[in-house]
Amino acid sequence: MIRYICIGDQIAEGANDFAWFDTVRDVFQVFNGEQVWSEWEDFTKDYVFHFGSTDGISRYKKLFPTVIRVKEFDLNLTGKRYREHIKRMRNRVIK
Repeated sequence: MIRYICIGDQIAEGANDFAWFDTVRDVFQVFNGEQVWSEWEDFTKDYVFHFGSTDGISRYKKLFPTVIRVKEFDLNLTGKRYREHIKRMRNRVIK
């Protein structure tokens, strides 16, 4: 079974990094030499490079969250910084 793992900003501050864990083999999955991604599009590129097509990627998309968590400090943004934050978060939502 494949599990979505939210790494958040444990690697890079302010990031929403994620990985995929294979519970059958008990390993993090590797595609195109990568184990961690910041964006769905980056994962898709590595997946296609690894398999040569998007066949089977729907398994992962179903597990990928459609809403990214907002950190507590982000809630205190006001004015222009708040609008920029909302715009950035909207761009991260998978459609």
